[in-house]
Amino acid sequence: MSKTALIVIDMINTYEHKDAELLMPSAESVVPVVAGLLRRARRHGAPVVYVNDNF
Repeated sequence: MSKTALIVIDMINTYEHKDAELLMPSAESVVPVVAGLLRRARRHGAPVVYVNDNF
């Protein structure tokens, strides 16, 4: 059994607040990176854990 897991933190927060426009470019650049990590983790059978502390 693998001891490796991918933990994805706060990737489901919506950008519905006054500063959302300023944060959007950095958020958009992270999405393909996280998607690649998810594909790699799943391909290798590593568990994926989603954590969200504020929704």
